[in-house]
Amino acid sequence: MAKARSKASTGDEEWFDAAVTRRVGTWGSVEDAEQALIRELKAGLPYSHVLPDGTRVTGDAEFWSGVLGGQRFILTVDRAKNQATLGPGMSLDTPVSSDVPTKIFGIKVACAVEVGDDLTATAAWVANEARRMKREGKIPPDIRISKFARALATNMRRAAKTDSSIRPVGEGHIKNMLPDWGLWPVARIK
Repeated sequence: MAKARSKASTGDEEWFDAAVTRRVGTWGSVEDAEQALIRELKAGLPYSHVLPDGTRVTGDAEFWSGVLGGQRFILTVDRAKNQATLGPGMSLDTPVSSDVPTKIFGIKVACAVEVGDDLTATAAWVANEARRMKREGKIPPDIRISKFARALATNMRRAAKTDSSIRPVGEGHIKNMLPDWGLWPVARIK
């Protein structure tokens, strides 16, 4: 598990509540938009939060899974305060040893790829995967758009086998949307 790193806000983040509100048009309700955002955070959408001493740090996706140190927790989000808490679940009997906090404050979410006024789950997943691939050096510098779209579609199908919230799309759709999502050419991926 990665330790949180100190960071300053980059300006390409928005408050958790604003990120939920922006997704309502896509998902139809605040509750569904919040759950979609939580799925994106669980899948690795970058976010940050504030420590009690006021330091802003990069968050860990493990927090959103609701499972720390092998124990299940109940996730409670307070959108108005941009904070979330993991409370004890029914089977919690012993304290949990984990580097991930059980309460986070001042949550800011990366402004991921936007399509029109709303973020789609597909665009968010593809953007997060493209960022991960670039960060890990898994995108050759001379890759063609078709091959890049094929790799993303393959990774999406593979991820959908273990996460039922992912609805895979074809490489043709991904290829057509990469420029609109700000993911082509590869140099545009942040």
